[in-house]
Amino acid sequence: WEAVFLPGFYVFPGGGVDETEALGREHALGPEDAEISQSMSLDEGGADFMLAAVRECFEEAGVPLARTDTGQLVPADHPVHQDREALFQGEISFADLCHKHG
Repeated sequence: WEAVFLPGFYVFPGGGVDETEALGREHALGPEDAEISQSMSLDEGGADFMLAAVRECFEEAGVPLARTDTGQLVPADHPVHQDREALFQGEISFADLCHKHG
């Protein structure tokens, strides 16, 4: 969805950072929170915004921005897809979903 108030940017309407987002940091690959936060001009919590974006991508579009334990992108037939609706309904947190599926 292209946002009128942010020309050239795409957003997930209604998306936000959940209270439990920080619990998913242990499953994230890449820079630590301090580096991400600095790039976003925040004191802390930048990683939570990144995790929220990854979660929203999966919830809203069914695209898991994740890798399997062998380093491959998560395929369409991966069991994580069976939990998408539970994530969307708030029955499981993103951190718990990551923990469940490695």
